[in-house]
Amino acid sequence: MKSRNHKMHIAIMRVGILAAALTSLLSLAGCEKVGGIGKKSVTVQQEVLLTHEEKAILEYLEGRSLGKLSEKEYISLAKLFADRKMVREQRNVLEECVQFYDSEQAVEQLKGIWVNLEEEPEVLAKVNEMFHAMQSGGDYASAVNLLLDSTWKKSVAPILYQVGRNYYFAAEDGRIALFLTAEFGEDGALAITVWYPVSDDKIIVLHGNDKKVTLLTSARSKEKYNGAFEAWTVESERGNVFHEEGTLANGKYTGAYSVSAALDIGTTDLALLWKQKDTVAMVNYVGSFDKEGHTLLRQDDGRVALLEDDDETYLVYAYQPDLGLGLYRQGGASVFTVYEAAGKSIPSFSAYKTGAQLPFLKDYEAKRQEVPETRVVNGRLQACIDGSWYDLGTLDSIADKDVFETYHKQEESYLSTRTKEENPVGTGDVDPGNIRVAEGGEIVTPTKTPE
Repeated sequence: MKSRNHKMHIAIMRVGILAAALTSLLSLAGCEKVGGIGKKSVTVQQEVLLTHEEKAILEYLEGRSLGKLSEKEYISLAKLFADRKMVREQRNVLEECVQFYDSEQAVEQLKGIWVNLEEEPEVLAKVNEMFHAMQSGGDYASAVNLLLDSTWKKSVAPILYQVGRNYYFAAEDGRIALFLTAEFGEDGALAITVWYPVSDDKIIVLHGNDKKVTLLTSARSKEKYNGAFEAWTVESERGNVFHEEGTLANGKYTGAYSVSAALDIGTTDLALLWKQKDTVAMVNYVGSFDKEGHTLLRQDDGRVALLEDDDETYLVYAYQPDLGLGLYRQGGASVFTVYEAAGKSIPSFSAYKTGAQLPFLKDYEAKRQEVPETRVVNGRLQACIDGSWYDLGTLDSIADKDVFETYHKQEESYLSTRTKEENPVGTGDVDPGNIRVAEGGEIVTPTKTPE
């Protein structure tokens, strides 16, 4: 049962929607109403010369405010905004289209939209905290703590479960200082990726959810991970810590590879795991990859008998010859890439300057944000608009008519039924006879962990 405060909150939101509809119609008509309660209204006509596209935008916005915009019209309105570099407006329209129509076309378009954080000051303030934490360097503990903080995550979380939100902001010299993506994963958990470009040839990536956190430092060329890399990963499911070093070629592992691992160390708290990562006892493993990211440690028929009576396929990618232990991947793809740790490729898109709002929309937006005075009379909500009180119905009836109710039910159903696709990494006894270096491969001694 919804609380009365919650119902009042919904009611106030719906008052805003009604106010938007009424005041936008006044704006669209080019009229200004003067007068108050008990006074005669006077209208003053204002002549505004608009282009065909501008008239179309206003017509679409009128239909939107009245809840009469079709999926096709939503897509058309988004394109009109995109043509004018009004990216935030484009994103908001497409997100609304998804909520109303579950539009696959809108979802696909949203994936490529990056919003300049100057247009969203509240989010910018939170992302600035991450930017300064990444700038501070060290072990990046403050950045990891932000990534795991529920309040901070909520501030950057997307409003859709089907597709995330992408943000960036630029430094004073125009260089993009930080990228951020927030989206719900296949398991329903919120995943956040932060890219911090250190220079034109180096980038640091922080990626994580409530089960795993990875910090990647990699050389890069253009928008590709190319060159030497180092990655720290902590996993809460078993309490694992990994420290990898090697080389990337377009995001794929290649050449000599070493990884130090501490498995099942007794804690599943990600923040604590990160704090302890430099002090726990670790075992060093080595491996090697071809240029396409395939391990050069070949197993007979691709199988290693690590667990009895288990028909799963285990792909060993690093081993410790003195102990006869190997690190393996259970199931999953045979190509090893950095995206399993760092989430996604380095963003590539066209930045834009803010302030592209069309002049004729300023009054419209100002009126749309107005929230009228409200009151409750005998359990019924009323709103004062242009000097007159309008009855909006009972609190119960308003709270039960959320325009996005169907969407929220779909979202709850989706997130409650998602289960994580199993693709664990583990260790086990390995028969040395089943592991060999492929022709042309070379197993190297693990390099010393950088201090």
